[in-house]
Amino acid sequence: MTHPPPSARERTAWCLFDFANSSFTTVIITVVFGRVFVDSIARDHPNPNMLWAVSIAVANLISLVVGPVLGTWVDAGMGKRRPLLFSWAACCVLTAALGCFGEGDATLAIIVVTAANLAFCLGENLIASFLPELAPPDKIGRLSARGWATGYVGGLLALLLALFLVRDSRVAWVPAATALFFFIGGLPTAIFLRDRGRVSQGPLPRISAAFDGLRKTWRDRKQYPDLGILLLTLFLVQGGVSLVIGFSALFARDAINMGNEEVIVLFIVIQIAAAVGAMIFGVYQDLRGSRAALFATTYLWIVATIISLSSGTALMNWIASHVDVNNEDTTRRVARTAFWIGALLAGAAMGSSQSAGRAMVGVLSPPGREAEWFGLWGVSTKASAFVSALVLALLTTRFTLQTAMASTLVFFVAGLFALRNLDENRGRSAAGRLTSESVIP
Repeated sequence: MTHPPPSARERTAWCLFDFANSSFTTVIITVVFGRVFVDSIARDHPNPNMLWAVSIAVANLISLVVGPVLGTWVDAGMGKRRPLLFSWAACCVLTAALGCFGEGDATLAIIVVTAANLAFCLGENLIASFLPELAPPDKIGRLSARGWATGYVGGLLALLLALFLVRDSRVAWVPAATALFFFIGGLPTAIFLRDRGRVSQGPLPRISAAFDGLRKTWRDRKQYPDLGILLLTLFLVQGGVSLVIGFSALFARDAINMGNEEVIVLFIVIQIAAAVGAMIFGVYQDLRGSRAALFATTYLWIVATIISLSSGTALMNWIASHVDVNNEDTTRRVARTAFWIGALLAGAAMGSSQSAGRAMVGVLSPPGREAEWFGLWGVSTKASAFVSALVLALLTTRFTLQTAMASTLVFFVAGLFALRNLDENRGRSAAGRLTSESVIP
């Protein structure tokens, strides 16, 4: 079946799913519900930080197993649209249910937030797999960046809504409000985005077709060495990113003594920095290539992490003691300033690194097998989230949260070394997406 070229309306509908689903990661996973869970729902648990880390790890573990199977099943003829809409609806319903839990409901809350996070993760894989169908290789970076930037606008608006509820002492309403935001924001995607791959007109393909596809992927892996290197790179880099996203709000509370409202304001500003960073690096990516963009953003992550972590260390005490005699007040001001600078740099890096990685998978994926490889992209990013959360959970049992989060630097540096072996032109050629206009200097 021949489909008409993708319209501007369809590309906008694709971007709006990023707008919608950012509400879940920003409000539920990163800023508000994680703190509610640790401070209230699981307050009687001996280590609520570890329990929260385990919930994130489990969701990502299940996703990395299910993701590639679902991706190959989609490419076998099920289509991407139906499972995308199912994951969207499931995440909305489960997110709304989180508002029903209070102190002592830690077990039920963990089960529901894990299921909601799993639905989100699978939907993230599926929406990303539409990308190569909506833009040519030399424009894919900008479309991916536009989606991420739109997503950060959505995260910003969702945070403003959460801030209003928190200031009105209605924290328990935040999950339901976030679910409603996700549902309404996702409606244009549900209405206008269409399947452009192979969709069976009869019964759904057997699940065995998914495993046949995975076996084919394994047999063909040597044909796409740069795609394999990219997935390894993203595994390492996203490991550090996942740690920052999942635990930065808790770090701000423990190391910088920020209150709920101050943390929400901080993340509102970060959303703006992330949107700007995504758009700037999206243009840079299409001009200089995804590899160069990933290098630049990973270096930026390293700088941002060092500045942020230093905000709660003896370095701040030393700086303050040489600036002002009122050591305690000056230390607090210097620490907050350093943390804000690091957080803003991390915001710019966050938008650009995630956008660049997603776009590069689309560029290096062979046509007709996008969902399959984006399923493996999901494996890479979810496995990194699982491993990094597990590492953090283990380290927090022996060290402070601040010391444990220093492990992010190991992930970023290792990602730089892996990325050095990637040849973008060779990868595009292997995927059949290299043209004279897309050769990277």
